[in-house]
Amino acid sequence: MIMAMRKTLAALIFTGVVFATVVRLVDGGPAPGDTVPDGLTLPWMWQATVQQDPPGPASMLAGGDSLGFRGVEDYDAEGKVAAVGRGGDYRMLLYAGWSTVTPGQDVLLSPDGRSAAQGYLAGSTAGEYAEGLDVVDLTTGRSTKYTGGLPAVAIGYGLTAAGCCAPAAWAPDGRSLLVETTAADVRKPGTATLESRSRLGLLDLATNTVLPIGAERPADPVRQASRGAFAPDGQHLVVSEGDRLRLIDRTGKESWTTTLGDRRYLAGAGAFSADGARIAIAELTGCLDRCDRDALAARTWEVSYLDAATGQPATGPDLPAVTAMAIRALGWTRSGDVTTMDVAADLVRAGSFGGPAPRAAAFPARPVVWWVVAPAAVLTAVALLTVWLVIRRHRRPVLISD
Repeated sequence: MIMAMRKTLAALIFTGVVFATVVRLVDGGPAPGDTVPDGLTLPWMWQATVQQDPPGPASMLAGGDSLGFRGVEDYDAEGKVAAVGRGGDYRMLLYAGWSTVTPGQDVLLSPDGRSAAQGYLAGSTAGEYAEGLDVVDLTTGRSTKYTGGLPAVAIGYGLTAAGCCAPAAWAPDGRSLLVETTAADVRKPGTATLESRSRLGLLDLATNTVLPIGAERPADPVRQASRGAFAPDGQHLVVSEGDRLRLIDRTGKESWTTTLGDRRYLAGAGAFSADGARIAIAELTGCLDRCDRDALAARTWEVSYLDAATGQPATGPDLPAVTAMAIRALGWTRSGDVTTMDVAADLVRAGSFGGPAPRAAAFPARPVVWWVVAPAAVLTAVALLTVWLVIRRHRRPVLISD
């Protein structure tokens, strides 16, 4: 019996040593520096937040459906995005009220990797909601809310909302963003149906004001990743409105418009070539509507180009077709081409790829870690105490004779 107890005790001690060793092995990894890592690891469920321990400028944002990104149903289940710092630290951005958040679509990394912008939604028991833009400084952890100074509007079903803002694209200098604003719901002519309306604008972060750059229109089903893209000079941008693409300046003045159709899209916020001469367009072959998972996975995409000066077809790098649910242009590199992510534009422009793959460190951690560690620690303590008591009970007295 004593031998069995000793073996159990040794096993528990060994398990503790192994756990400590495993934590040590995953306790961070090489720093990618000013390069895009060539690989990532999954974040821990209890990974520390940006607010707890800011990672500094990030090389990329990453999202997914693993435990570290989704939490457990009915507990810690909220939208999560990992900010991968250039020093190799993984820190989480948490978005309460969101089940999932997609980097590069719902949350956008600034060109210098220092900020992350995402629309937020705050509710009250009165059924009123306030939408706005949340910009988190990844170097300090501070969060700033922007409403653009827009008044609240009625959006149907007795709800009201502020007019600002869903992020669409960062300006190259990081001082403003292309955003989509909410307008009041109106009734369609001759019907009782409410129609949601919106418009595009430029949000100036210094003044918290929005300059409208497009007409109010019915909210159309343009995918968020294709809403718009800035030219490298920051003074011009292309915006999607339904199946049309327009080139405008920062005041909204139009240079040209072209029709893309229902299978061609602005490739993404990084669609402009580095010299500003061409715009990348993503063209879909495959299932378009009511697609199941297999049909989505079988989609293929080809990249074509438009002349940025005229909107007419243009030539460009011959890229192979891609089989994927969707594709998105992050940007053009100086030397070549490159689940969800967003990459700092300064690294894309510099062609800085292939950095070492950092590992997610187990600590520092969010308080949720105690839901994992505390039960394990209590069970281990109880087991050790039980073993100790059993050993004492079965210990035989030693007789000493003269």
